[in-house]
Amino acid sequence: MSRDDTLISVLGKVEMRQGRAFGFRIITLDGKTVDSLLSSPNEELALGPWSPITGDQRLLVSVRRDGNSHCAVWSPSAHRLQEFGSELPGNVELSWYPNGTEVLVVHHFRGRSNLRCASLAGKGVRDLNTPVGSIASASVRPDGEVWFEWSDGQHAHKVMSDRGTIIRPPSKRLRAGTVYNDFSVGDIHSFVAVPRHKSPYPTVILAHGGPDSHHKDEYSPKVQALVDSGFAVCLPNYRGSTGYGQGWQLATRGNPGRPEVEDLVAVRDRLVADGLADETRILLMGKSWGGYLTLLALGLFPDRWDLGIAECPVADYVAAYEDEIEAVRAVDRQLFGGSPSERAKLYHDRSPITHANRVTAPIQIFGSRFDPRCPIRQIRNYVRLLRDLGKTIEYCELRAGHNVTSVDSELGIMRKQLEFVSRHLSV
Repeated sequence: MSRDDTLISVLGKVEMRQGRAFGFRIITLDGKTVDSLLSSPNEELALGPWSPITGDQRLLVSVRRDGNSHCAVWSPSAHRLQEFGSELPGNVELSWYPNGTEVLVVHHFRGRSNLRCASLAGKGVRDLNTPVGSIASASVRPDGEVWFEWSDGQHAHKVMSDRGTIIRPPSKRLRAGTVYNDFSVGDIHSFVAVPRHKSPYPTVILAHGGPDSHHKDEYSPKVQALVDSGFAVCLPNYRGSTGYGQGWQLATRGNPGRPEVEDLVAVRDRLVADGLADETRILLMGKSWGGYLTLLALGLFPDRWDLGIAECPVADYVAAYEDEIEAVRAVDRQLFGGSPSERAKLYHDRSPITHANRVTAPIQIFGSRFDPRCPIRQIRNYVRLLRDLGKTIEYCELRAGHNVTSVDSELGIMRKQLEFVSRHLSV
């Protein structure tokens, strides 16, 4: 609702054969439409906040098109959308300065973030004082000072200001970790964290969830625990990842699963070729979409992996579609270009259960009984089939939803994973 309590913004998403369109409508309290915005299938709109100035009925809008993000101010009553600043690769988040004449831009690109202040009064854009790493959130205080939550692979989260002040230091319980190094294979950008002993290392390749997500240069207790256990950890941002331009993110639309797996294999092979990874001790693991890619890769390219761990994965895609909530079904229809009845061959080919007979690596799977995104029945189908085929599989079923909600549960899962690894790989 606008600051003067007279207008309301409403978001809608429209499914279209060639993609998903995003729309916003501005309405009065009695439901009369004032103005609307509708993206094309190749655009993505994100609506920012209303102006903080009473009587100023403008909103911030970010528009992603042609591989870049564009920042704009929307004046619904004047039916005007005005872009400001220059286009930026990757993703942006927008918020107002209290004066209503400047905008805070959080820019995410290639797994890292920076802050900018953009003037709407023709004074241009200036970069704010931010260290290299990732920004989880940022906001402008009434006096114009910007506070933001920051971390990088080596340093835990802390709250800082653009004036160089540390507002809240990281927890004293978290020591400094291992730095993330950039690692690229063609257009595939990754981060790599390595232990202190000499290479080649036993290596974990960690597939991120989403699919609209990406690995960041940010502190991860999971990554640091794996490095402390003697593993190199690689965090690849394969095709379909956000933060690398719209073309990279949409590269898997209508063709999900296989491009990402091919990118995981390419990264794995380069790690081996460069002498970083020991090709006899490579673990592929991931959660949610990352768990799906883990199981699919273990079946499509069984000779590349020595071990697999999947948390809350999609394992039997048709059964998952039948049981998941409608919002997730809508995402699947956009990924595949239709439902299982419309794209039966593609769903069959990209479902891990189709390739279960080719799996050779031992697998550990975690399923959650009350998961609405990756429902339990389809995971049980996959586990039962692997057992019938005589594969080596360890299955753990949790009384949880898609995510566990306690530190103790997270630690319990991590312990089970490290115990599983120690039984099958020498580190």
